[in-house]
Amino acid sequence: MSACFINEYAQMLKDIKVPCSLNDQLNEMVTTGTFEMKVLNAFVPSPNLSQIAEELKPPSPLSLPPELRRALSKAKDIYPRSIGNTGKELHHLHRLSVAIIHFTNETGEYYLKVTHFQMAVLYAWDETKDKISFETLLSITGLTDADLRNTLWSLVGLPKRKQQVLSYSPTCQSQEDFTYSSNFWINENFALIRNGKVQNFGIVNLIGRVVLVTEEEKDELLKAIMEQRATIVQEAIKTILKTREWSMPFSQLQADVIGLLKYQFTPTSEFIKHQLKWLIKHKYVRRKYVRKPCFPLH
Repeated sequence: MSACFINEYAQMLKDIKVPCSLNDQLNEMVTTGTFEMKVLNAFVPSPNLSQIAEELKPPSPLSLPPELRRALSKAKDIYPRSIGNTGKELHHLHRLSVAIIHFTNETGEYYLKVTHFQMAVLYAWDETKDKISFETLLSITGLTDADLRNTLWSLVGLPKRKQQVLSYSPTCQSQEDFTYSSNFWINENFALIRNGKVQNFGIVNLIGRVVLVTEEEKDELLKAIMEQRATIVQEAIKTILKTREWSMPFSQLQADVIGLLKYQFTPTSEFIKHQLKWLIKHKYVRRKYVRKPCFPLH
């Protein structure tokens, strides 16, 4: 990798841990729970990945509990001063944030591990038990239509769980069938069931039920990764040929490329051939045909 790449990556690793004093200051503002912030330096190796990182940011302010909103706002003010750099700015990535909600009903007491999207939806019933329509949830939570559909389905539509956190009507087969008039409400009979027995206490992990990345985003990310790998293989080919005075058999070139990149990834033979053809087409490399000697037959 380039020096710039390595330096940015190293800085990102350094930013993983925020000073404990910063989290302590933020926890003073959260009286009903605890708050832990993790900071990563914005680091993307290509414009395509940068665009994907931008898409992780919510299009509008997400509706969160007031105490958490105050803590996040305070974090944006405290963090630059704590590192002695007022030029840095924090962006809260809700898609990568999680929370634990204390949920109680007549059945028992449960701790729900949720994403911030799920928390925003559940917080809509913080002061009411009435039914709320899909259209109203759109305005209350600040989520996009697609994100709200995925989040609601993760709270109502898991077949393996006998009791869902939310109930809804009318019944549908997927999140795409939700309409603006679909109604949702807290399931007061929610319970954790293990081995056919109702548990009156437990931890319920709902995070794995949310689609954090769409298939389209996965395809874009894979395309960006392959483009980056193509550039790396091309640079490796040129570097190896320069050290060998620009002449060597393909079999040897292939072995050297794989050996050079073995700590990053292992390119296939077809992938190396494809990048070599690209270099030949753009006149970075020239193919040299070697005629095999012919011997007369006796």
